[in-house]
Amino acid sequence: MSETEPADDALDKFLLLRERLKSGVRRVMEINRKHPHYVAAATMAIGCEAVGQLLTAMDGESRAPHDIFVKELVHQYEGLDDEMGQDLFDAIRNGIAHRFRTKPIELKDGRQIRVIVNWGKGRPHFGVRDDPAGVYVNLFQMQRDFEAMLDRHRADLIRTSRPGRQLAEAWYRDWRAVTYAKDSDLGWQRFLTKEES
Repeated sequence: MSETEPADDALDKFLLLRERLKSGVRRVMEINRKHPHYVAAATMAIGCEAVGQLLTAMDGESRAPHDIFVKELVHQYEGLDDEMGQDLFDAIRNGIAHRFRTKPIELKDGRQIRVIVNWGKGRPHFGVRDDPAGVYVNLFQMQRDFEAMLDRHRADLIRTSRPGRQLAEAWYRDWRAVTYAKDSDLGWQRFLTKEES
């Protein structure tokens, strides 16, 4: 690419996101003491959501927050359908984000399924626990699937790269990408003025 050709903004943003996600999850998974189960699982679930948002800003295809997680981290496992994948995403992503523990999945008959984030190698990924009812999520397998997903999208974006490719304006200005100050933003204005003096 010559110096006058504009960069591929979509590829640049994805490569930065991919690097941050992979290195962040790897660093957490290296911790040997007091295993950081929830930090790693939440980062991967949130990372899938971020990848989906970036891809939507690139291609305009509508994606729900759980889509990448379901299609690329759950769908390949026998016995789990898309709705079950959505439940797992919610139990991991929203449970950990809001309570720092997974949320149980409650069935219509009132039974609850515990989502057990497993650090060890003894439990199969998405294996069943009998009593109490639960599903094991093996972090090591989840990490392998997560990194493979990031690598697949990287390869696709590199293959389709072109100078000047931009992300949709919503990527930069969407309400989810910006925290708007409350109606009375005088506190922020005073804070910024104080810092400048």
